[in-house]
Amino acid sequence: MLDERSLEVLQEEFETLWFANHEVAYRYTVRIVGSSDTAHDIVQEASVRAWRAFSEGKFDPERTPYSDDPVRAFRVWFIRIVHNLCYDHLKSIKRALIISIHETLNPDEEGQEFGDTLSSGDPSAQEMVEREEFLQLVRQAVNGLPNPYRDTFRLLLKGKTYEQIAEIQGIELGTVRSRIARARKLIQQFFETHHADYIEEVR
Repeated sequence: MLDERSLEVLQEEFETLWFANHEVAYRYTVRIVGSSDTAHDIVQEASVRAWRAFSEGKFDPERTPYSDDPVRAFRVWFIRIVHNLCYDHLKSIKRALIISIHETLNPDEEGQEFGDTLSSGDPSAQEMVEREEFLQLVRQAVNGLPNPYRDTFRLLLKGKTYEQIAEIQGIELGTVRSRIARARKLIQQFFETHHADYIEEVR
């Protein structure tokens, strides 16, 4: 247990090293996540974790290439914490996209425009790239459906209800349901066969 004086000295040491490196960490984070607000939050969380570890004696310059330079040693150590949080953030984005696959194939409500579940908040550059990649995969899967499943499912993705699809295509409501059920199964098989990483990360 650190006494008050020792804790004060430790805090001063940490703050000196942190102030010398936090701008570098922030710029590094922005380059990865593409959003200044997200980068700020990540660096803030990394700082809390770094201080906790630092106060527990887990910062060891000898475990870095710069054992004779505490500032640079702290930079390597702190950036590693930041990097791990950035990686967790990017994984969470991909996880949200993976979940949206299941929401698309099994919507709670008919008549919901595809993409609605992807439009919350202001996306970062990285999120926009991830979303566009996901949309391209879904388009590829839908385009690969045999007719009549393809045309029926496209109407669903445009926000049409089952009843509206039946009216537009001049078919029975039961036929609409069976076509969409078959299309969902084929799209699921597409992801499992060609993009299993999307499926595996939610299991």
